[in-house]
Formats: sequence, structure tokens, C-alpha cells
Amino acid sequence: MRILHTADWHLGIKLHKKDLSEDHKIFFEWLIHLIKEREIEVLLISGDIFDHANPASDARHLYYSFLRKLIHVKCKVIMTAGNHDSPAVLNGPKDILAMLNIDIVANTHVAMDECIIELRNRSGKTECVVCAVPYLRDSDIRTATESETYKNRVEQKFLGMKTYFDAAVNHASQKYGEHIPVILMGHLFTSGVATSDSERDIQRGGLEMFSANDFPKNCHYIALGHIHKPQRVGNSETIRYSGSPIPLSFSEKNDKKIVLELDVSDGCIREVLTHEVPPARTLRRFSGSFKEVQSSLGAFKNNKPLKCFAELEIIEKDRDPSLTAHLHKFITEFQSNEVEILNYKFKFTNTTSGLKLEGESSNIEDLTPKEILLRKLEAEEVEEDKKNLIIEAFDELLNEIVEKD
Repeated sequence: MRILHTADWHLGIKLHKKDLSEDHKIFFEWLIHLIKEREIEVLLISGDIFDHANPASDARHLYYSFLRKLIHVKCKVIMTAGNHDSPAVLNGPKDILAMLNIDIVANTHVAMDECIIELRNRSGKTECVVCAVPYLRDSDIRTATESETYKNRVEQKFLGMKTYFDAAVNHASQKYGEHIPVILMGHLFTSGVATSDSERDIQRGGLEMFSANDFPKNCHYIALGHIHKPQRVGNSETIRYSGSPIPLSFSEKNDKKIVLELDVSDGCIREVLTHEVPPARTLRRFSGSFKEVQSSLGAFKNNKPLKCFAELEIIEKDRDPSLTAHLHKFITEFQSNEVEILNYKFKFTNTTSGLKLEGESSNIEDLTPKEILLRKLEAEEVEEDKKNLIIEAFDELLNEIVEKD
């Protein structure tokens, strides 16, 4: 049996207010072709199907259009909800989609058996079992108590996640026997992984302590979502983030986007293959002086199906008040069939240390809430002990907001 692992589609996402639906459409066309070519029987989507809890109609249309095309391919789908997904939105058509061989596990408010999905090969033999675990929210895995500290709360959530993963895998092993391979799907942040700008700090929830060693040992493969850079966890070949299939921020401009193929037979994972997703669009940073950037933009030739998205990094010696006006005028008047400018920032090599402006973005909307806080603390020269307390309180409050959403 061949199984494909992907995650973090984030349908409906915008990059600096620019829609990425065309990027997703090209990815879906390629994915359908790959499923046919490789004779994939099962597609695993480990969370964050949508970018917003209440996705726009265009994002929903993309989603259902892709699922409709999969019906003719006869590929089973198992998807779980991520922290960006609304369980209610995913669960809405759950019963109808189940009739089309599409299983959805959007929350933990179901019997454990509903999270355990048996996969049979074309001969009708049970080939493996999938433990489809969605993003585990705080309320799913622990009970809040009065006067608890943030540290205790994080520790309890960590233990709750570990307990839930162990229970799901043990339940599957007991029900189907230890000779049947178990695949665990999860959506979480683990320690030691490389992140990108498109992951929001507030979603980590202080759970960087969750490591490769904390996952159940009786798993044959762990299909993870939440981190957008494809990578192994703890250098394990069988604990993997597939990453997002398209770049979601300029920090991912050089990433090779992939999907992972599992070859399951005779009671084990025989092989994990990597399929690189052909980039539909170039994300490029143009760096240098204002004149150098202007020249580079004019000489750029696009070789991808979609227009290149550009980020400008203007590096000058001295701060010039007129530079911003000149740059705005240039961007406003700039027209090209090859490239579109989405963002810019300045760097000045001759700045006083007190200003601390080198490398800072010119647009506050490009910063995460955590980055804004850290810059404010640095500007106010807050003492280290007090700074750590403020950051801890900030993380706790922001995570409470996210959980309620």
C-alpha cells in the first residue's frame, strides 16, 4: 500500500495581502497527477487545511473542488484539524464525505474508535492502522485549576498530549494486533525544529519541550503538521513534518517543498520517499542600494508559471529622508509582467546604536505580536528578570485568546 503524507495547506492564506489560490490550484493539479502516477491509495492531511477558522468562499471552493477530483482517482483521504481549522467547519459535511471514502477527525469529542482508521489493501487485508489525532487544544487534554502557574499549565498540557498519543496508539495495537503497522497523525510543535516566518509564535504554546522521544515507541510512522519547513524530528526517518506544499512567507523562498510517500507492506514501513513539489512561483528578495535594486528588477526574467513576488531590501550608508518618498513613487509606478513588489525594508549601515533600526521592517503589519513586544522591551531597556516575566505573561494571555478562538 502506498500512502502520501502532506499538511499545512492553509487554503485562503494571503502573502502581504496577495491571494495564493492560483498557487494552490497548480499544486492540486500536480498532486492529482502524482496520486495517479504513483498509484497512491491513501492521502493523509495532518491539519491546517484552511488558514482561517471561517474560510472565505473561494477557499472552500478550492477545498471541495480538489476532493471532488479525488473521487475519480479512488484515493482514500484522512484529514485532521489543525490549530487554524474550525472543527465545526470541517465536521459540517463529515457524514457525506465519509460516503466518498473521506474521513475527517476534527476534534477529540468522539470515541477513540473514531480516531482509529483501518486501512485495507486491494485484497481486503488490513495493511495498517492510522491514529488520526487533530490539534490538541488545552481544554481537550487537561482540566484547569485555580492558582496554577504558567509553568504548571504548560507541563500539564505536555503530559496530556503525551497521554493522548499513547492511548490512541495502544488502543490501535490492542484492537488490531502488534503485527499491524500503526501510523500516528499529529499537529504540534516539537523541540529542535526549524521554523519560518509563517508560523505564528503564539501557536507554539510553550511546548518546545515535546521531543521525538516523547512520541509512542510502538509507532511505525508519525505524520506531523504545524511546521512549514519539511524536516525530520530528532533525525528520525519515521517522524516527519511534510511542511507546507507552497511557500507561505519570504523566509521559505529557498525551501524545497515536498510530499512524503510511505511504502507499507508485510507489517512495516518499507520506504519513505520524497517527492519535490514543482514551484509555481518564485519568491525573491532583491538586496542592494536603491539603484542596484532598480537595475536588478528591470533585468529579472521569470521562468515560473506565476508572476514572481518580490521583497526589496534597500541597503544604504546614510539615512536619507527623501529615500522613502522616492521608493514609494518607484513602487507605485513599477509595472512588469515578470515580477510584482509585495514588501520592502531598509537597512542603514551608518546608524547610531541607540536607534537599533538595522534590519527592521518598515511595516508593522509584517511583524508578529511577539516581535513587536520584544522590540518594545528592548527599546525600554527592561531588566532581564522583569523582561522574562513579561514575555511569560504575554505568551499565556495570547495562548488563551487562541484557545478560545
